[in-house]
Amino acid sequence: GGSTNLSHGQCNLLGQAIYCNNSNSSKKKLDQEGLFALERKKKLPALAHHIAVITSPSGAVIEDIKSIIKRRFAAMKLSIIGVQVQGKYAANAVIRALSSANTMQCDPPIDVILIARGGGSAEDLSAFNDEAMARAVAESRLPTVSAIGHEVDFTIIDLVADYRAPTPSAAAEHLTPDKNELKQSIQDCCQRMIAHTTNNLHRQNEKLNNYRHGLRHPKEAWQTQTQLFDEYIQRFSNSFERHLHLYREQLRHYRLRLKHPEPLWRQQKEILHTQIRSLRRSTLHRMQYRTAQLIQYKRELTAVSPQATLQRGYSVVLRSDGAIIRQPSDVAINESVRARLARGEICLRVTSKK
Repeated sequence: GGSTNLSHGQCNLLGQAIYCNNSNSSKKKLDQEGLFALERKKKLPALAHHIAVITSPSGAVIEDIKSIIKRRFAAMKLSIIGVQVQGKYAANAVIRALSSANTMQCDPPIDVILIARGGGSAEDLSAFNDEAMARAVAESRLPTVSAIGHEVDFTIIDLVADYRAPTPSAAAEHLTPDKNELKQSIQDCCQRMIAHTTNNLHRQNEKLNNYRHGLRHPKEAWQTQTQLFDEYIQRFSNSFERHLHLYREQLRHYRLRLKHPEPLWRQQKEILHTQIRSLRRSTLHRMQYRTAQLIQYKRELTAVSPQATLQRGYSVVLRSDGAIIRQPSDVAINESVRARLARGEICLRVTSKK
């Protein structure tokens, strides 16, 4: 046997080669099992209320995440589960944190889990290529977001997580809505709902009015016009009486105030008589007009009545029990029937049917 001498740099290169080989082997295995498939990934909530962050409890990463969430949506609840993010114990710590986040009982409940770490070398990020951690991420009941290192860094859990953010800050931006944009969106939605509801009420009201007008019976229309006619007559009569009383009062007042009222009295009397005649003519004209309308409505109703149809030469044939005969099958040969005419009835006997 011989011996081999390796420098420190050569040892590092050898370690990286072994690490890359193990990582590629795990990646291939997990890919074959379908853990990277898009169809198994869960959708992130449209508006999360509670985020669990698995990361180092101190450092720039968690401070950036808290600062961004506070600025964009301060109402968001944040639960920080501190873990080691580097070293041989980091993978198990993240796995335990995932289990804790999935079973944690809180109000509001956790909507999504964010696994975050700052940038580093491939060896620094090696814990996030752990096969057991990848399986824990895949089996998470809650949606998961990975934000490991910088945009150029890529780990196995980035492939397994439901969403991969290029940086922890970008993950915080993606998971929180901008409060101003959300407020404007809600206002726009409310305005659209109000406008839609108002337009719909107007359309329904127009339909209802159309139905009401379309369902009016001729008799109802005639009764309405008759009622309006009576109201007009009553108003004209009341107006006539009021004006007549007013003029009489004015005339009496002039008589009392004037020392020699006779000429003025005659003048006012003549004016009064003229106005009375004018009012009577106007009232008579309106009464004649409304009477003519009423007669016209009566003619229109009479024109569509059964009696008007008989007057034009038609008849209604009835059986002995009073039932109307509409077709030959309603009667039998030699059966006696009655024909109702415009004036009177005649008795007939059925001799044949066609």
